Amino acid sequence: YAVIYVCWLYYLVFSVYLLDKHSSRIDRFSYVGAMGYNIVLFIGNFVRLLLPHYLIMNTFCLLAILIIYLMFENPDLYLANRRIAFSTRAFRAELNDCVGVRPYRVLAFAIRDYADARELYGGLQTDRGIDMIAAFLTQTFPEYLVFYLRSGCFALLGDGRMPWEKMREYIAKRFRAPWTADDAELHLDVSFVQVGSDSQIDNADKAARIIGDALRYASTAVEELIDLDQSSEPDHRSEIKRALEYALEHDALEICLQPLVDSVKRECVGAEVLARIRDAEGHIIPPRLFIPVAEQSGKVGLLGEKLMERVCRFLRAHDLSELGLSWINVNLSPIQCMQHDLSERFLAILNANGVSPESIRLELDERSLLVAPLLEEHVQTLCESGFLFSLDNYGSGFSSLSRFKRYPFANIKLGMSIVLDYCHGQDQMLPGIVQAFRQMGCTVTAEGVESAEMADSMTSVGCDYLQGFYFSKPLSIEDFVDTYGRNAQQAVR
Repeated sequence: YAVIYVCWLYYLVFSVYLLDKHSSRIDRFSYVGAMGYNIVLFIGNFVRLLLPHYLIMNTFCLLAILIIYLMFENPDLYLANRRIAFSTRAFRAELNDCVGVRPYRVLAFAIRDYADARELYGGLQTDRGIDMIAAFLTQTFPEYLVFYLRSGCFALLGDGRMPWEKMREYIAKRFRAPWTADDAELHLDVSFVQVGSDSQIDNADKAARIIGDALRYASTAVEELIDLDQSSEPDHRSEIKRALEYALEHDALEICLQPLVDSVKRECVGAEVLARIRDAEGHIIPPRLFIPVAEQSGKVGLLGEKLMERVCRFLRAHDLSELGLSWINVNLSPIQCMQHDLSERFLAILNANGVSPESIRLELDERSLLVAPLLEEHVQTLCESGFLFSLDNYGSGFSSLSRFKRYPFANIKLGMSIVLDYCHGQDQMLPGIVQAFRQMGCTVTAEGVESAEMADSMTSVGCDYLQGFYFSKPLSIEDFVDTYGRNAQQAVR
């Protein structure tokens, strides 16, 4: 019996030692579970030592086995969405077996504006749509693991030879058709995220966090693909937060400008201002990473004010007419629109810099329309002061005609998704929508123009302005002035 207690003590001590040694690789849930069954076994053996004539040790053993099952072996922990796909917990466990161990690839995608889709179609119909998507993925790609990561996000995990380009095209093609659930058609759009062993991510927790952040951005973005393997940007939220705080405290926020082109003359007539910050090594951190951090940390209001100050400096230093510009666009975050003193802050910044509000057009994303009462008050005050407004990313699903009529928008910017759908022959309603907006007195801008054919197509349906990589990527102030400052009427080729 003495030998049994020595063995018992050895294994328990060794188990606790291993848990402590590898605690950084174990999630809190697993760590607590493992410590729990070790404590139960310790108490059981201690009771056996004190009361050797009572047969109660098996009770403690069964309790430890039950804890192990519930914490580690319960299928409900690893299966999601009615057992059609694996869960987020299973995804992290599989990443832990792959990252830093063997080549792997992850192809993930997020349903754009998932929350709005649930509101539109109802929770029951949306859940059935999720079931159909999961079934489609498991049946179409049986050689890869399929995970449902909640909130309309899916991931497929495979080895380093997984043909994610072909898979991405096939999935995107399927989403161009509706998902039919109980005679109801669900029309859903997706954005993709891909990452593999080439990304140099060194642990599974970091990989899961980066993928999760990218999917949250993709769910509200117009980008079709976020390739994390091709990115040299910082991947830790704390690094991004430090870079953001440094940029705000040291006035290190940078701005870029992307031309807005007259659809007929093909000349630059306006520009959209885009914010940029840099990490400690001087690498650009894109907005899709630092904007969510700014919103979640409560610094997006200060970021918006710093951006407006940078815009005012640009307007003081450069005559818009010499650049061939009539206005520049500045984006507002939905969270900014919830600030009660937004109007006063913006007007104070413009007055301090001697800048006229007529030269600035404020862009509101469709999500901003959800804070209607407060937003209407801000829009009215700012319009009375001379600002004009654009509705950005129209077609993402948040706007409705009743909401749209409340605001005096001067311009409507068609989102990349609705532009691509029309150019791919999937949406024949766009010409009617454009004409309706023009009859209401609004100009129309097409975003995401990437080819001459798309530019001609958007011109033919009646769009007044075009924006996209076909004309120019976002340029630094110096490059923008060099390109458009010498000849304000230079045609964009």
